[in-house]
Amino acid sequence: MIKGKTMFTKGVQFIGLIIFIALTMSACSNKINNPKIDRLESQQALLALNTHLNEVNLKLERTTLKNESLINDIDKANQDASASAAYAKKLSDQLSSDPGNQKLAKKASKAANKAARDAKKASKLNVEFGDTAEMLKMYKEEIASTQDKLKALKSKIEFMPNTDKSN
Repeated sequence: MIKGKTMFTKGVQFIGLIIFIALTMSACSNKINNPKIDRLESQQALLALNTHLNEVNLKLERTTLKNESLINDIDKANQDASASAAYAKKLSDQLSSDPGNQKLAKKASKAANKAARDAKKASKLNVEFGDTAEMLKMYKEEIASTQDKLKALKSKIEFMPNTDKSN
């Protein structure tokens, strides 16, 4: 029985050794360096970078359009908030002249609430405008970075040997 166990453990050790040698050989094997393959892989990377650049350019344009739309919305919201605040102040001044007028008090309260809503809307639009402005900056930086990478990759491809027989 002891002899059978040792044979089994030796067999397991032998199989483990073969697996280890096979893994070591596959990990240490040299990568095939074919200039044509390297050139094609670089061109593939160039295409991927161009695709990424186009996507970021699209995002930049969409954000720019959204930013321009927000500017118009902010102007309108600011005008509405100013008008609402002026109207609420007018009613408040009238109410201070006639403090017992319930109808005027209710009207002044509604006007003050509307002014607060308009101011809150203008504030939210201004925050959104700040966010889109930050996104625009980020997209421009990403475009510049990607263009630098493209330039470096293009110069790498230009200096690779062209092994294409058709040229």
